[in-house]
Amino acid sequence: LAACGGDDSSGGEEASASTDVNELLTQTFSGEKDVKSGNLALELEIAAQGGESQLDGPVKVSLKGPFQTQDGGKLPEFKLDASLDGGGQSIQAGATSTGEKGFISFQGSDYAVDDQVFRQFRAGFEEAQKNSSGEGQSFASLGMDPRKWLTDPENAGEAKVGDDDTIKITGGIDVGKLLDDVNTALAKASSLGLQGAGQVPEKLTDEQRRQVIDAVKDPRVEIYTGQDDQILRRLVVNLGLDDAASGTSGTVAFDIS
Repeated sequence: LAACGGDDSSGGEEASASTDVNELLTQTFSGEKDVKSGNLALELEIAAQGGESQLDGPVKVSLKGPFQTQDGGKLPEFKLDASLDGGGQSIQAGATSTGEKGFISFQGSDYAVDDQVFRQFRAGFEEAQKNSSGEGQSFASLGMDPRKWLTDPENAGEAKVGDDDTIKITGGIDVGKLLDDVNTALAKASSLGLQGAGQVPEKLTDEQRRQVIDAVKDPRVEIYTGQDDQILRRLVVNLGLDDAASGTSGTVAFDIS
């Protein structure tokens, strides 16, 4: 969540459709950005056809809801609802934290999390916050810098994200350079104290890297940065997939705000 916002004290100046795009990117993806509260909206849609594809129609995943941080590295308050639609099935689930109590829902039924289990979960989160040495888990802390892998970025003018005034930035993606950052992020995952990091590979293999570069076609990205504070409000990625070896083609659309 810290990758997607900040507060009004970040020192940004009001931007416009004429602001240099490189200046916008520098202000958006550098410096301290700190989320206090907001509404998360994440959507992912994958469609594949032909070859070895096992998808029966598109797969859609969403995660939405409000959140609010608490001081002292404590577990945030949140109410997040998730859905998965694909393969002829629809799954609805959710999780709520008051900071002191936890609740989950699944397919329309609500459950209270056992107090001991919730305390263990909360303690694990707070320990991870301490291990991060006060550094927010953002693009920068993960070693990811979109300025390295954006190609031909353009200031596309003013746009709205919810009620916020933003500047829209468009561009392509250098997939190889993006994968370099992915490898950096994988290597840093364990040092940030992320739960389950031991099950995550430390890097992509050369073969995996080659397969991704060969398969991804025409990747495009849209970045929406706050007009008055240059805080990331929305990130949209669209790309095509064409794996000649398996005869599978498709599209991936990712949208987070």
